[in-house]
Amino acid sequence: MKKHFSSGSFINDLITKNFKPIHGALFKGLCVSFLLIFSSGLFAQTITCPSNITVDADPGLCGAIVNYEVTATPGEGGPSIIPLEDFEGPAFPGLGAANGAPLPTILPDPTPGATNGTNVLSVITNAAGAPWQQTELTLQSGFELDLTGTDKRVSVDWYSAAPFDALLKVENGGPASATEAAHPGGGWQTLVFDFNNAEDCIGVANGVYQRVFFFTLWDIDAPRGCNPDGDGWFIGNGNPGGSVASTTYVDNIIKGVVVPFSEDFEGPAFPGLGAANGAP
Repeated sequence: MKKHFSSGSFINDLITKNFKPIHGALFKGLCVSFLLIFSSGLFAQTITCPSNITVDADPGLCGAIVNYEVTATPGEGGPSIIPLEDFEGPAFPGLGAANGAPLPTILPDPTPGATNGTNVLSVITNAAGAPWQQTELTLQSGFELDLTGTDKRVSVDWYSAAPFDALLKVENGGPASATEAAHPGGGWQTLVFDFNNAEDCIGVANGVYQRVFFFTLWDIDAPRGCNPDGDGWFIGNGNPGGSVASTTYVDNIIKGVVVPFSEDFEGPAFPGLGAANGAP
């Protein structure tokens, strides 16, 4: 998946920001939300500013640089842009499979147009397996999935050439929970799974989870009897023989939803520039 994230670099609790007043005017600390860039990672932060500061300009100068410390508090669940797992190492999660699914593998991205050499996880189903066959992931210690807050969304970059319905399930760390998302096919998509909307006859997630299960033979539109809303079941209505063989790939498992990038021209990376029709 051609997304660039910082690998294992987390934001410090303390951030120093420099401001320059104009013409010696009093600069008042502004308590606002900044988009802070660290090693190609973009984080939504709440900034707590200090009290107002007055600084005398040096003789002959009409301005001064004011240095002070501000406290940055990540949004619920920590910085959302840092993947809990991106399969790049140097340590790797535990892998498994059940109910007839082949064992998954971590491999260089084999999808069309992949040129950056990043790793992905294969999610494979077997026509001879059960419709509820699953790929299993045990997250590394310190990178568990925290779904204790009100925001229970999880983002997964998922590749599939064909459309399919996905079920994501979490266990080990709280009550088991599962939720669904539809993949439209056509390549890489970022699927968002909201564990406030529980499926598969189990409750809302509330815990810090170590294990994540991927199901690709889910059917959002099929009826099921244990839930009054009647939606969701595995293909073939859960009957043996309803399975199909498929191969998809996942990458960048993230708590929350990725913050869109906005350009402030501060680096460390910069946009492409150009001009036309006589403009410099």
